[in-house]
Amino acid sequence: MKFISGLFLIAVLAFGLQYVLPWWSIAVAAVLGGLIIPQKKTWWTFFCGFFAIGIFWAIYCFIQYQSNDGILANRMVQLIGRNNGILMIPIVALIGALIGGLSAMIGDLLHHTFFGKKKD
Repeated sequence: MKFISGLFLIAVLAFGLQYVLPWWSIAVAAVLGGLIIPQKKTWWTFFCGFFAIGIFWAIYCFIQYQSNDGILANRMVQLIGRNNGILMIPIVALIGALIGGLSAMIGDLLHHTFFGKKKD
């Protein structure tokens, strides 16, 4: 249950901060999510941030891709030698997921440092 709560909290924080701050606000959201709702194991916190930000950015990129008919994505994917702009969605989602997972793990470790052992 804490895993789903952590997923929801990180996704909602990332959604809210994404409209006010630049792209790196997802790291702030994941750190706060890992700090507020720590998991039993640090790796679970990593996966919580990984999936929350990865799914959020995949959906967000897909919406952006559909809204401008993939013009920007097609131009960006040509830089890596491909022709299909839809390939940018999993690439961007993976980068965001790694940032989210590592940031959530930092939040969990900060919680462990400042508040002592986890009581689960």
